[in-house]
Amino acid sequence: MLQQNTLVKVLNQALSGGVDTVVLFNRKGEVHTSVSNHPDSIQHGAIVSTILSQSCNILVDEFHQNALKENLQYSILIFEEGKVGIALAGRGVIGLMASMDTPTGNLRLKLKSLQKHLQEPLDTVDPELF
Repeated sequence: MLQQNTLVKVLNQALSGGVDTVVLFNRKGEVHTSVSNHPDSIQHGAIVSTILSQSCNILVDEFHQNALKENLQYSILIFEEGKVGIALAGRGVIGLMASMDTPTGNLRLKLKSLQKHLQEPLDTVDPELF
């Protein structure tokens, strides 16, 4: 069973090397868990969660279609203010926010690591609960 405190510990391990926010969504775009070490973490987390959850349905649909065609594992989007990494893991969607100077390879490694650790636990969660 996936315990909330264990999930938070796993997500917190990704908060380094320029990554300042990690958000776990269900596939409907609803925020399940988020962690942040941004100086204005409450405001930053709310903004990040809103942006990612609003676009989550579109991103997941497109991501899932491309993943089926191309065996896509993750996607990294680069914006003026920073980078966003998105990966599917089980029934969840992982979103990482990083500063612009974060190496894309580091963001990719963090996404793949979280994806690996969360794939099985998120597959076993009851779809009604997540």
